[in-house]
Amino acid sequence: MLSGSHSLSPPNDDEIAAISGSRRADGYRLACQARVTASEDVRVISVAEQLRRQAVELVTLERGTDSVSSFSDLMGDLIGVASEFVRTLPHVARSLVPRIIDSPPSVSGASDYLRDAERMFERVLADPLSKK
Repeated sequence: MLSGSHSLSPPNDDEIAAISGSRRADGYRLACQARVTASEDVRVISVAEQLRRQAVELVTLERGTDSVSSFSDLMGDLIGVASEFVRTLPHVARSLVPRIIDSPPSVSGASDYLRDAERMFERVLADPLSKK
């Protein structure tokens, strides 16, 4: 969350199970679960975008800048994301597997996802300094 967290519903049971207390305290929410409950602006940044910005910053550091600290921050965040994924995997599997069995994703949906991912990578490789 960048701003506007007070305009969102409180974390529900799925969020509490999926996100550690420390990450919730840092403002992390599940976009698929949080609901806007007020008319004020809510500004968010995805974990993927946060990591992308850190990586770009690391690659474009000026000489003499503390690259060890920037690298350490990025690695710490990557490890945090990985450990959060491993910690929540049993909960996610218990809640998602029945849903997927009941209504499997369509082939066209998967191809749309892959096409969008390809476009995103092309854009990032073409302009890695973009803040979009």
